Amino acid sequence: TDTAFIRLFKPANNSNNRLSNMNGRQILRARVLHPSAGGWRLLLFLFLLLPNLAVILFCDELTLAKRLGSLLIALYLWVLPATLLQARTYFKWMGLFLLPAPIEIGCAVVNQTPLTLGIVSSFFNTTHAETVEFISLFSIFLPLVLAYWCGYFWLVRKKVENRPLFTSLGKCLIWITFLCFNV
Repeated sequence: TDTAFIRLFKPANNSNNRLSNMNGRQILRARVLHPSAGGWRLLLFLFLLLPNLAVILFCDELTLAKRLGSLLIALYLWVLPATLLQARTYFKWMGLFLLPAPIEIGCAVVNQTPLTLGIVSSFFNTTHAETVEFISLFSIFLPLVLAYWCGYFWLVRKKVENRPLFTSLGKCLIWITFLCFNV
């Protein structure tokens, strides 16, 4: 059962062509993703998207359209730099955005709202005792936060080869769809 998207990548039935016997997932991987792209890179993308997913799932004030729009924008903001950088370099630089990620996730879960400047300023404009009390509430999550950060950077260092994340065709498709949605 080929979809129109898969037919775009699948060549005409030619018994000599190695792609003619592949399913849609294999064709997508062979034609769009770099051949060495594996599950570790997908896991790292999920690490990067976790704050965005938390906001989409836990924030009550967002409508379905805003949730889908936020997800689409987040995906493009994370994927576009991946078309310009090598994999390890990309994940190291994007890892800098993981440092404040637990604060964003915590705000989405506890307050059911995205982290805003008002929330940050109210945190810094409070008394010392209230700040210590607030931080002590989340101190039990510190091992989880450290595991989140350490796990991400360990995977980047040990499991990701410094190769492109996408083939040339994949990069072109990403940029074409980005430009089509923004024109």
